[in-house]
Amino acid sequence: MAIANFISGDGQTSQGQEVVIPICTVDEHNRIECIGTGFFISVYGIFATAAHVVKDILDKDGNPPVDADGNSTVGLMTFHFIPPNTIALREINKISFHNRDDVAVGTVKNIVDQKTGEPLRNKCLPLTARVPEVG
Repeated sequence: MAIANFISGDGQTSQGQEVVIPICTVDEHNRIECIGTGFFISVYGIFATAAHVVKDILDKDGNPPVDADGNSTVGLMTFHFIPPNTIALREINKISFHNRDDVAVGTVKNIVDQKTGEPLRNKCLPLTARVPEVG
């Protein structure tokens, strides 16, 4: 099976499974449902997705719904693909979305490399690394 590659405006290549992420819900029975996709825009776990993927699940402040005791009734998570064949679960902390435009930005919980103890950084899909000129 061929691996999809994405190319930034600068010509930088990233493998699709490293930068495109599933956005998933987890219910109280630990059933996982993939509700859409997003992509990392920062090595520190910031991602972008379409607002329609998440806005019906979240409250107006971008948080998952909670029960009377303050416990989350629906969890949000993604998978961090670590080549060549490892997957780490990453909880989605917070998502901000625009009510009119179909854009959302979120953050995932930081995790550490089990071998080194170092924070795990993800690949990201920058549109460009060039700093725009003034004006």
